Amino acid sequence: MPKSSDKISSSVDPVRIETAHSSPSHQTGHKCPRLEQNEKASSAHSDLLLLFSFYFSHHRHWRVNLSGPIPILTCAPVPTFSQLQEHYNATYAQINYSVAIPALALAVSPLFWTPFADIYGRRTVCIAGCTLALAATIGSALAPTYSGYMVLRFLQGWGVGPASTVGLQMLQDTYSELERGATVGFWTASIDLGLLFGPLLGGFAAMASFTWPAWLTAIMFGILLVVMLFGMPETAPSTFSHDRKQPFLNVTPIPNVTRPKLWSTTVNCLRMFAYPKVAIPIVFYCWAWYWFIMCPITMIPAAFPTYSPQTQGLLFIGLILGTALAEALCSGRLSDNLVTKFSIAGSRSPEHRLWLYWPAAAATVLGLILFGCSIQFSWHWMIVQVSLAVMAFGVQIGNTTTVSYCVDCYPNLAMDVTAFYSLHLNLSAFASPFFIVPWVTRNGWALSFGLQGLIVAVCTLLVIGPFQWWARRSTTGSCSNGLSSLHFV
Repeated sequence: MPKSSDKISSSVDPVRIETAHSSPSHQTGHKCPRLEQNEKASSAHSDLLLLFSFYFSHHRHWRVNLSGPIPILTCAPVPTFSQLQEHYNATYAQINYSVAIPALALAVSPLFWTPFADIYGRRTVCIAGCTLALAATIGSALAPTYSGYMVLRFLQGWGVGPASTVGLQMLQDTYSELERGATVGFWTASIDLGLLFGPLLGGFAAMASFTWPAWLTAIMFGILLVVMLFGMPETAPSTFSHDRKQPFLNVTPIPNVTRPKLWSTTVNCLRMFAYPKVAIPIVFYCWAWYWFIMCPITMIPAAFPTYSPQTQGLLFIGLILGTALAEALCSGRLSDNLVTKFSIAGSRSPEHRLWLYWPAAAATVLGLILFGCSIQFSWHWMIVQVSLAVMAFGVQIGNTTTVSYCVDCYPNLAMDVTAFYSLHLNLSAFASPFFIVPWVTRNGWALSFGLQGLIVAVCTLLVIGPFQWWARRSTTGSCSNGLSSLHFV
């Protein structure tokens, strides 16, 4: 058991990023300073898992689900687009940008929040971000002008930034290697379902007023803040100590911890491009696949303009069912089972997770094409629901596969991998609303969404096929060395 006086680094050196998998010193048997730090952190983390295994087994999943309400702020106003157009005297495209602006903040803000999580603790940063999001949400409900509304929407996204990286790192502190796919799957499903439940709940909240989706989101943030204050523990191994009582809210730097520079996450995030097993899957998934999920989400009001906000909200049930079924039947646990089943001599190979890309891409392509045709040719609304469910099924499997694979390759760099992932995921979501409206106006529904499906299919063939072949033959950051290795997993 490490003493509280031991200095344990919980962050990654912004100048030099190395892993135990690829370090030359690891191969020759000599330990580099960074590896020695990782071993100390691993020892502390192992003690934390053993001591609190019962506690975390009961609280891990609700901590995952704390991420669920976060994305509701992005899409809760979607069913009220027509009322927002009238209130702010704006076009549909301008109101559509109100979904893109929080996504931009979500992309950039983790680069700001993550270093503070290493300095003051994960819990403190989550509470601070939730407080900012709550204040900005109340302001958005009262905003009198379009410009003020957009500024407050940006601050909403900035406030929930910790959920993108710090939330996953809290799970990384507590789950084991064998559970990575399942736990990451719950985390991604929670975020995706929050994104989809937003319009469903917002549609019914709009029965009172078009501002009530914002008030409902504020209420949820208030409840979430209370839960964080009184129910969320600090999970960082560097704060684990028997010798001192943890404060209710830590507002001073954690002692005996190497403090990262405030720009360290930004530098490390950019350095992730030097890791092909991180950069290729994330860039591929975010920019050739994920951003198309935002197209039907933001275009449902335009596809059914005569429907009430409540009915438009109900049209998101297909997306919700597809996401839930993907996580329940496939995705995380299936990914873990594939890795466990095909492991050789206790050496887990994350590359077995990549097989799930193929059925996921096929489902996404089918859903996109079917959705565009059903709107273009006025097919029954149930066909629209089926298409959305199939598409969400594929997107969720792809999401879980991407995150769990990248973290599996470099578990000690989980925070930086997640920041890199969040940056690209939310930047793609930011870009989507800007091009979908003119695209559909120019080419029609069937051709626009058909081309999206074609892009997903072609990119999967050109990227995943060669990458899967190369990754199986590469040894750099490709596996955890046996099930007994606990480098922050």
